[in-house]
Amino acid sequence: LLFAIFWTVSLPLAEKKIALKLTDAAWWPGAVSPTKSMMYNFGYPKEPTKRFPDGVTESLARDFYSGTISICVAHALCATPMVPVLIRGWEDSSDFIKVSFVLGTLADLGFDIYDAVQLSIRAFAKNHSKPIPIEFWVILVCMHHTTALLLVMPLNLHYVHRFEYHQTAVSLLYAASACYLAGAYKFTLNVYDKRKDFVLYKIIVLFQLAVLLYTRIYLWFPAAFGLRAHMKEQNDTTFFYGATVSK
Repeated sequence: LLFAIFWTVSLPLAEKKIALKLTDAAWWPGAVSPTKSMMYNFGYPKEPTKRFPDGVTESLARDFYSGTISICVAHALCATPMVPVLIRGWEDSSDFIKVSFVLGTLADLGFDIYDAVQLSIRAFAKNHSKPIPIEFWVILVCMHHTTALLLVMPLNLHYVHRFEYHQTAVSLLYAASACYLAGAYKFTLNVYDKRKDFVLYKIIVLFQLAVLLYTRIYLWFPAAFGLRAHMKEQNDTTFFYGATVSK
């Protein structure tokens, strides 16, 4: 809960500062359109609605963009204390390194609590200044944040020593941070008038694809099946069947 309070205070301040910077950025007018396009993919309306009487405005796009940057930084900050355990292994790590890993996971859990609450308020509160569509709430709160909300504490209590947990936790956070930060930078490029920016845009797309394929196929599948096999060996039926269903 302390981490949730920390994010509740720090992230809105960070988002506000980033949003103010965007108003003065020369490239921001060109980034508004692709930002809106991404918002449409998350359920934001293309036309004015009762909940969005003015449609997706520049102000909403600016808040969405600044929120994305802030979340990416938060993910990276949570993952960084976990890296030493991933490198050294649980048994060869000092108590300080072990505690750092646990604190990193709790920091991420605190972020998920904060974000789930504030997204729920924005989704269901009437006349909110920064509303979000229900589709966006379902994707982020019901389908995304539930992973950490349901698994971090049980895994910390029972399998905090497992390499698969370390590998998955670090790669999940860094992959999301890297891909969305790269995507945010991608929107700043002038692909219509500058060939160099067009080529760089394509390189970023390939980078994002490579990160997704590497983490989801090369890292996460073996890690998930390896941890599941260990649970079976330990006769931990609760975790074993839970892991089986989640796959």
